[in-house]
Amino acid sequence: MRGLWIGYTDLRELRSLPGIFYRDEVPIQESDRVLLFPCFNNGPAGIAAGREIYGTPKVCAGLKVTQADRCMKTETTYGGEPVLRINTSMEKDAPGDAMPSLTPAWRLKVIPRADGPGPALKQLIDCSETAQDVELHSVAKGRGTIDLGASPRCDLTPLTPLEYGDAYHMESSYAEGYARIVYDYLSDEP
Repeated sequence: MRGLWIGYTDLRELRSLPGIFYRDEVPIQESDRVLLFPCFNNGPAGIAAGREIYGTPKVCAGLKVTQADRCMKTETTYGGEPVLRINTSMEKDAPGDAMPSLTPAWRLKVIPRADGPGPALKQLIDCSETAQDVELHSVAKGRGTIDLGASPRCDLTPLTPLEYGDAYHMESSYAEGYARIVYDYLSDEP
């Protein structure tokens, strides 16, 4: 698969839930769409919220984030094995609009029926504008690498990047709003 890899680690503290949790995502941006592979998350609250509201495919994993000087490393384990490592540096400050856009950010949200086979809900969701009341604190640009591994439950090695671009660090505060339903497969006319 060819496309622009955008790997990132997100530290979140939600107003409605106690505690802090991490998530790692590796979306791949092709010419006109963003594909999201499973989001690795270290807490059940974050998994439930993203999966149930937005249809984001999330799995519980071990995440360890370390920072020294202007470098950050995220190590993700799944099924007891390392599957993702993101190493980045923050070499210089950057403007807020320097980061690549992750839009459109579409998800296929499917909830199975409780009384038999088939979906009870099947919608194409656009999460491009869910961040609201955004306060940008800082943005830095540097270099980064992504190392992909395999576990008995997940093999990311076929998706190894061919080359690396810039790395960005963004610190911001925001509230998450609702997504937009682009298409409801069970209600809309084809």
